[in-house]
Amino acid sequence: MLIQWNYYIVTASDSTGYHNEAKEFSRGNLQIPIRELRELDLPDSHAWNFVPLGYIPSTTPGHMAPTYPPGLPLIVSAAGIADGWGGAPFLVIPLLSLLCMPVMYGLGREFGLPRGDAWAGGMILVACPTFQLMAIGQMSDCVATLWGMLTIWLALRAARRPNEALLAGAVLGMAVLTRP
Repeated sequence: MLIQWNYYIVTASDSTGYHNEAKEFSRGNLQIPIRELRELDLPDSHAWNFVPLGYIPSTTPGHMAPTYPPGLPLIVSAAGIADGWGGAPFLVIPLLSLLCMPVMYGLGREFGLPRGDAWAGGMILVACPTFQLMAIGQMSDCVATLWGMLTIWLALRAARRPNEALLAGAVLGMAVLTRP
């Protein structure tokens, strides 16, 4: 259902910011020229008049830099590079959101729930209307939820499998890069 009802467009200021940042990362740009300053021959003091939400004037004169955390845009950028910008980048968030269900199952099992109850927990999460809206709306919320739950699950498992502590730390790093 998430894939069927997924937005294959950016829908609001935040999703636009993430998408624009992903496209710039795919081009190797960490700073973007503010064209209007050059075209209108204006001084840098007018930069804020032309900087969209999600960007700030850069320390490099005549440029702007993104302010959104880079984690999600980097993943979306990889999808865009791999498969073009038509569909794949818009599937990243719903697909990562769906991974929350088995991770919730794993958390439930770690906390001693029977299999059926653990699966029910995962299904309740992905059936939540707020979760579904964030999953199809090109926002970082569900991706950050995935990284947070996965960090906790791996950290709990690390008590029995010490190697998973390193993986938990790496996933925590992704969580911070996605939504600090």
